[in-house]
Amino acid sequence: MGNMMSKIEQPEKIVGYVLLIVGLAVVIIPIYIGISIIFTGNSAIPKIIEAPSISLDNITIPMGNTTISIPIPISTAEINEIIEKIFSIVNLGLFVAVSAILISAGVGIMGKGVSLIKEIRLRAVKDAVKEISEEVKVEEKEKA
Repeated sequence: MGNMMSKIEQPEKIVGYVLLIVGLAVVIIPIYIGISIIFTGNSAIPKIIEAPSISLDNITIPMGNTTISIPIPISTAEINEIIEKIFSIVNLGLFVAVSAILISAGVGIMGKGVSLIKEIRLRAVKDAVKEISEEVKVEEKEKA
């Protein structure tokens, strides 16, 4: 029985395992970052969009010849804090969306790798069955 793999199957198998490893990396990286954000709190939410800082003192409205100046009830620091919080929520949403896309892509890549590896195994089994059946036929002919 020939247990040797053909020269065509070897690169296919290598590509299958490479795809499996790449897919696994693409899945693990966003999950690892997400877990480190949630459980450790050490890692901040990745800043995908930078929050702008606004400085406001008072609003001036031109009315005819004069301008009316209206003082703003909240300070610049408070406004920037609110903007920062809104942007952190937006960034978290974007991070989750990007992670979901990466994870689904990784799962797809792993699926391709596994199907390549399975296909080769299946071919190897079929070849082995064919060889055995041929040997049995030869033995039957020798007995007859």
